[in-house]
Formats: sequence, C-alpha cells, structure tokens
Amino acid sequence: MRNLHLPILFFFILNSLSAQHLDVEGDARIAGKIDINDGNNSLILGENAGNSSTGDRNVFLGIFAGQLNSTGIMNTFLGYTAGAANMTGQQNVFIGTAAGGNNMTGNHNTVAGVGAGNGGSTLHNTYYGFEAGTRSTGNDNVMIGSRSGASATTAQFNTIVGRQAGESNVGGDYLTAIGFQAGQKNTAAANTFVGAFSGTNNTTATNNTFFGASSGLNTNTGGGNTFLGIASGLENTGGSDNIFIGHSSGRTNLMGLQNVYIGAEAGRNASSGQGNVYLGWHAGFNNTSGDNNVFLGLSSGFNTTGSQNVFLGTSAGDGITSNGNNIAIGFEAGFSGNFTNSTVIGAGAECNANNKIRLGNASVNVIEGQVAFSSSSDRRLKRNIVDCTAGLDFINELRPVQYQWKEGQGDKIFTGFIAQEVEVAAEKTGFDFSAIKKPANETDYYSLRYAEFVVPLVKAVQELYQRNMVLEKEVMTLTALLQEKTNGVSTASR
Repeated sequence: MRNLHLPILFFFILNSLSAQHLDVEGDARIAGKIDINDGNNSLILGENAGNSSTGDRNVFLGIFAGQLNSTGIMNTFLGYTAGAANMTGQQNVFIGTAAGGNNMTGNHNTVAGVGAGNGGSTLHNTYYGFEAGTRSTGNDNVMIGSRSGASATTAQFNTIVGRQAGESNVGGDYLTAIGFQAGQKNTAAANTFVGAFSGTNNTTATNNTFFGASSGLNTNTGGGNTFLGIASGLENTGGSDNIFIGHSSGRTNLMGLQNVYIGAEAGRNASSGQGNVYLGWHAGFNNTSGDNNVFLGLSSGFNTTGSQNVFLGTSAGDGITSNGNNIAIGFEAGFSGNFTNSTVIGAGAECNANNKIRLGNASVNVIEGQVAFSSSSDRRLKRNIVDCTAGLDFINELRPVQYQWKEGQGDKIFTGFIAQEVEVAAEKTGFDFSAIKKPANETDYYSLRYAEFVVPLVKAVQELYQRNMVLEKEVMTLTALLQEKTNGVSTASR
C-alpha cells in the first residue's frame, strides 16, 4: 500500500488482529497523530487531533479535530478543525470543516456542514448545512439548510429549515422558518414562516404566522398577522392583526389593520383598510381603503371602496363603488348606482336611490308580518304641528284604478293609484302630500305610501260630516216650517 496518509484500514485490521503486530508491505507514510484504542476507548486520527484529550469514548477524525478536548466524552468530530475548541463538552456530533469549531463546553449538539454551528458553546442544537447556525450561541435550535440561521447569535428555541431560511435571525427566539429564504431577514421573536420566501423581509414584527410560498413576503413591522396561502399578504409591510386565508388574499395590503379576508384573492387589492371581513372568492377584491365592511359571498363587494357596508350573497352589493352605510342581502342583490344609506334585500333585488330600503325583486307579491307595521308618531318627536287642510277636494281628484305589472306578476290584477296622477291632484289642490315619493335620479321610480292616504280621507269624512250637519239643520228647519204651514192650513180650513 502506497501513500497511506490516514490508514482507516487499521480499523478492520485491528478487529481481526488485535493481538498481533501490523505488517505493511511497501511504502507507508503516516503524518500526524493516530491514536487507535488509546486507552480511553477513543479513536483519534489526524494531525493535532485530540491533543489534550483525556475523555473517553470520543472519535476525532481530521486535522485539529477535537484539538483542545480535555475531559469531554462521547463526542464525534469529523473534519478539519471540527470541534477544535471543545474542552469539556460532551455527547456532541460535529461533521464538516470547522463544524462546531468554537464549541468549548456545550453538550448534546448535532452539527453537519462546513462552518456549521461554529458560534460557541451551546446546548441541544441541531445544525445541518453549509454555515448553518455558524454564529449561533443560543440553545435548543434546529437549523437545516445552507446558511440557515447563519447570522443567529443568542437566538434560541428556533426551527429553521431551508437554504438561507432565518439567515439574519440574530436574537429572535421561537422562530419557525421552513422554506427557501423563509424569514431570511427576521430578527424578532415568536414568528412562524412556512413556504419559500414566506416572511422573507420580516425584521422586527412579532407573533406572525405565514403559510404558503411568498406569504407575508414584505412584512417587516406589522405583527400579529396570520397569512395562509400562496402570496397571501404578500405586500403587507406594517399592517397588523390581520387574518388572510387563500391564494393572494390581502395580497396588496400595506398598512391595513384588523382585517379578515378568507377566500382566493379576497381583499386582493386592499391597501390600508381597517376592520373589514371578506369571506368568499374575490370578495372585496377592489376595496383599497374602505373600513368596517362585511362582505360574505363569491365576488361580494367586488368593486366597492367605501366603508361601513354589509353585503351578503354572491355578487351582492354590485353598483356601490365608493359610498358607504349600505346593506345588500341576497344573490346578486345590488344597486343601480353609487348610493349611501340604502338597503336591498332579496335575490336579484335592486335599490335605486339613497336612503331607501328595497324588499324583494319584481316577483315578490307578499310582504307579510304577524302584526301591522308601526311608524313613529310620538308628539315628542314632532315640531311645527298644524292641522291638515287637504280633504274632500283632494280626494275627489283621485282616480282609483286597477292594473297589471309589466314584469314579475303575470296576469294578476292589482288595485291602487298612479303616483303621477296623485301628484297632479295634490298640486291642483295645493296639497304638499308626503305620501308621494318622487324619483331621486333617472333610474329611480315614483312610489306611494298608501298608509298616509288615511289622513286626507279622515279630513274628507270630517268635512262631509260638517256638511251633513249643516244639511241636517236645514232639513230640520224646513221640516219645522213645513209642519207649521201644514198646521196653519189645517186650522184655516176648519
């Protein structure tokens, strides 16, 4: 055998020839130290390897491997300067050039990779990969991947898996970063980043949980967020206490706070809104800065940027772009324009004015309740109270009609008035009739509050009563006169 520098073959020879001398034919060059079964049940191969070691059951293979080990026991150091500074540390496994090179007293570490775990004396760490945890002085860490946790110093209780994952984590504890560059720039504590580029740019924010490739990629100061899904919360920087679940949900949220977006691309273009709840595919898709909205249903509130809206149902709230305080409940329940303080309820129902409530679509023919609808009428709520003078003259101008609706009710016949005719009758008699609701815009319609017709009807009855009283008096007077004349004629004839 020629040029034998590290004769590992000795292991096998000694197993069978432990009581015999080693006989090597030909040239053999052995440089440096070789201790095989050195009396402490240790195996030491390499120049200056285990120079000071008195500990037992150690395996040091490589130049300067375990060089300063004194009483450390049950260590395995493989590689150039692996565990070179270890003195009393025990039950460590260091594999690779400079792996665990600066550990002196740390115990129970497993390190594999060039420069891995080279930060100093630590306990209960697992480092795998080139320079994984290379500066770490913390305990109870798991760092797997090239340069995973490479800049970590005092950080502890971390689980970092993936190339450059948690690379800059200096003192952040309780970090879980799994995936290529997951949590790469993180320095804060108590974060969980799972997925390639997940939480890559997070620096000082804490208590974040990101699952999915590029989830929370740009978050740096916003804490308390939960992002689940590819690219969820991708552009979030300082937004805090948000929950985004679904592919690209809350993707462009920058500074928005306390939002809940659930569904693929829910709140996709939101940037600064606060207190919103979006549930459904594309729900609140284009709401950039609106606050305190609740959108539930596929594409509900899709184009709305306003605030304080509640839209429930697939595509509910269509028509509202920037205004607020609206409610839409039902499949495609929406608005004919950008209104405020309007409510629409019913599948396909549409509200067409501000400050209006629309119940049902054109097919609805009954709106029922257990008791009659009540309107506020307390004197304490009213001012400028005067007598209503509209009565019989106005009533006589009305034309009761029967009709059929053009849409939704088939051939069913209804009874009522034509709003425009009622308007003419009111104008003709000088009556400012509040029962007439005029169109608020070009898409709005006339409507009538039939209950208010009771007032002029009551006045008309009162007028008729007064007329009747006058007529009764006249009749009584005429009757008396007639009776008197009749009696006079009767007396004369006698």
